Amino acid sequence: MDLEQRVAALEEKVAELQAMEDIRKSIVTYARALDEGRLELLDDLFTSDAMLHTTPWGKPQHGKDKIIRTFTHYLERFQNPRRYFANEEISVKGESAQAFSYWLVTQEREGNSIIGWGTYRWDFRKEDGRWKISRFLIDILSMTTLERGWAEEEKVMPY
Repeated sequence: MDLEQRVAALEEKVAELQAMEDIRKSIVTYARALDEGRLELLDDLFTSDAMLHTTPWGKPQHGKDKIIRTFTHYLERFQNPRRYFANEEISVKGESAQAFSYWLVTQEREGNSIIGWGTYRWDFRKEDGRWKISRFLIDILSMTTLERGWAEEEKVMPY
């Protein structure tokens, strides 16, 4: 490889790494928006045609406005949420990307301590120089009170 090819390959790699870091920032902004009750932060995170689906609690929501209403409703039901991510994987292909991670959340509802975990799967699209969420799948594997525990057959409490 000559110098020009090496520089081009390095520039391509740096662009991919920058995209991955920008996507991580979007994921962290999503978490802060919910954990801090600052839903205005969500406005710049989603494409106008984004889709959100939370399994098993809901049907797909299409459009940024419906998604933000869904999260508004979530914050009316749960207080003091704190979410944590693990085993994140991000892949970038041009102007689109996908991400995966496991999540854990602690929160309160009606005086009960609640713990839950599952997976997040995101599709991102670059719009106006920013990476925005175009599809967001939340799979709840367990959501329960501490009192009830998580060893029972029915691991997800009703929404």
